[in-house]
Amino acid sequence: MGEKVEGKDYRSIERDHGWIACDSRETVPIALSIFYLAGGDVAKAIPYAANFGRDADTIATIAGAVAGAFGGSEAIPVAWRVKAESYSDIDQRKLAAGLIEAAFAKLGAVESAASS
Repeated sequence: MGEKVEGKDYRSIERDHGWIACDSRETVPIALSIFYLAGGDVAKAIPYAANFGRDADTIATIAGAVAGAFGGSEAIPVAWRVKAESYSDIDQRKLAAGLIEAAFAKLGAVESAASS
């Protein structure tokens, strides 16, 4: 019959309300829980989340992003980084450095405005 949500199965929700592909009230807590259960390990968090079910791609993306943010690029297995970089037309390291520079510039502007 399908999984139950608030006394209804997913098929009846889809029929009655239209399909909801992604709901942050579900995906974010699951992703953060998987991040915790994986001990912050990127190489564990992503496969755990991808195999969870439901909106697995979103959950794996969130769990992996959080784990990567906590561990830095070194937390991502080397083979994964090499493969991702080989498929991208954009220099990922340069992009990351630019994002970090922009974040620190924004932080500096906010701190400067706050102290004025």
